Formats: sequence, structure tokens, C-alpha cells
Amino acid sequence: DGVTWTQIAENGGSHWAPRAYFKCIVLGDRAYVMGGQNYKVVAAPGAGMQGGGGPPGDAAGPPPGIAGDAMVAASDFFNDVWSTNDGVAWRRETEHAGWTSRAGLSAITFDGALVVLGGSVNDDAAILAGPSARIYHNDVWRSQDGANWTQLAEHAPWAKRAGAAL
Repeated sequence: DGVTWTQIAENGGSHWAPRAYFKCIVLGDRAYVMGGQNYKVVAAPGAGMQGGGGPPGDAAGPPPGIAGDAMVAASDFFNDVWSTNDGVAWRRETEHAGWTSRAGLSAITFDGALVVLGGSVNDDAAILAGPSARIYHNDVWRSQDGANWTQLAEHAPWAKRAGAAL
């Protein structure tokens, strides 16, 4: 009914790690979760002080136990693929798909296969408080099972991008 929700899987179980900017699409009777990133902030000893010693713009200082060091983003990016037919039991189809680790990827099902397009890796300037290290993609990949991937285009004719809606 869209009003009542029931949690059917716990965090930290035998399924994919917590993440943002991933894709979940359905092919046949299975839902596939792929790619994405987590957000970690770590101490950067010797990186210098900003504000009160915490993240840029944070005058309150670093979190407990950081001892005044600057904080920097250190996100992990994923290229794993997981599937389920019930949302409870998850199967890792591959730990490392043919495409490189990325977040903000686009994905569709087309002609009986999963198709991954674009995305990006590395945190951006707003997270790093400095020049962007983000790398964008415009490649295209295809898989019929989520485990075996074939590159259809190394550089599609559209501009490199992340977060495109299909």
C-alpha cells in the first residue's frame, strides 16, 4: 500500500555493504545492486589545521580521539554486483565487475541484459575542500547474469557524467 513498511534484512548481514549512489535494477525475477560508494572521514595527520582543527568550516574541532588533526574524505568505491529474488537472501554475483569501481553509475535492463553506463570515482571538491580528484566515465558495459561483463563502448558519444537518470 506504500504506507506500511517492514524491514526484511538487517544492516551488516550477509549482503552488500552500506553505500550511497548505487544502482538497483530488476532483470527477470532478480533485483541487482551494483556499484556505489560509502563515506568515510579519517584523520589526516600533518594535513594542517582548519577552523578548530576539524573538517573545513568546523570551528568546534575534530571528533573525540582525533587529537586536532585535520579530517579528510576517504570514500571506498564499489564495483561489486549482488542479486536477490526475495530481498532477504543475497548472492554476490561478482566482487569486481568488468567496469571499474564507481558511484553515480546509470543502469538499465535492455534486451534481456543489465547495462551499466558512466559514473564517477573519487570524492569531489566539496568533500575534499580542495581541487576535485573526481574522474567521470562514459563507458558502457553489458551482462546477462551480473557476474560476466562485456564492454560495449570504452567512450560513448555522450559526455562523461555521473548521476544520469535513464
